[in-house]
Amino acid sequence: MNEGDTKCCKAMLDAGITDPESTDGILFCAGSRDNSIVSRCPYDYCVVVEHQETAQQLVRKEKVKLAKSLKKHRVSLDDIALILGRSMHTVRKYLKE
Repeated sequence: MNEGDTKCCKAMLDAGITDPESTDGILFCAGSRDNSIVSRCPYDYCVVVEHQETAQQLVRKEKVKLAKSLKKHRVSLDDIALILGRSMHTVRKYLKE
């Protein structure tokens, strides 16, 4: 590919697709709207367009998920804060998300 061409990920190139904006490229990445064609992309996010979340963001997401799960099980805010190693203020913010 020449400089200035649209970028493709390795998985797309391995599948023989060089234009991600073509019908084949779109179906490879996203599948069809009616789900008759399933996405063949092996990645959880687009390696060309999106950036992978940082480790800190992933840890935060997990803590938010855990806080919400604990709250559903009627664990107190104090206890959730202790379990997560966060302040009660932070736990309240997690639960609002």
